[in-house]
Amino acid sequence: MHAVSSKYVRTKSGNYDDLATEFPPSIADNDLLHTIASSVCKKMNKSNIEEAGCAVCGEITPVRNLSQVKNIKNLLHILTTSGVTCKERKNQNDPLHEYSGPVLDYTCNRVYDHCRACIRKGKTPRLALANGLWLGKVPDELKSLRFVEKLLIARVWHTCSYVKVASGMRKMKANIIAFESPIPKIYNILPPP
Repeated sequence: MHAVSSKYVRTKSGNYDDLATEFPPSIADNDLLHTIASSVCKKMNKSNIEEAGCAVCGEITPVRNLSQVKNIKNLLHILTTSGVTCKERKNQNDPLHEYSGPVLDYTCNRVYDHCRACIRKGKTPRLALANGLWLGKVPDELKSLRFVEKLLIARVWHTCSYVKVASGMRKMKANIIAFESPIPKIYNILPPP
């Protein structure tokens, strides 16, 4: 900063700021308080913080970054992939049936702007469910599992290594390590259904 006079100082942006500010500052008037409260309420408006899922990638994003699926419904044919979707089977003897049409999360009716832009260019988005990321509807029996129960039935469980840095924060030191769970042994131990 370069001083011009004892009262003003030039900042990095080239503007002159007044150094002679009174302390303690004067009490804010009602107009300023109203402006501050209004701007806070505007930023905390439902439209700014509400989130929803994307039908193409399943990612939860702010609603302001989403548009309706019907805007691109004629372009969704690029999301049709065979071998990705499968209807739920209740036992081993049930035949495998795939869902027809594009691979979407049909519980969502909106599309993330990035996914919509990729589809309009004729490309499949990188994180699209059609790229083998489709899971289907989670059965009710698995929705309410506790953490330990999830660990018991997981095919793979993961761990990662953290170290404490000088500021007291934690930092990941190594990649995540995945261990295969001995599921057949657990199935033999657990009581029959």
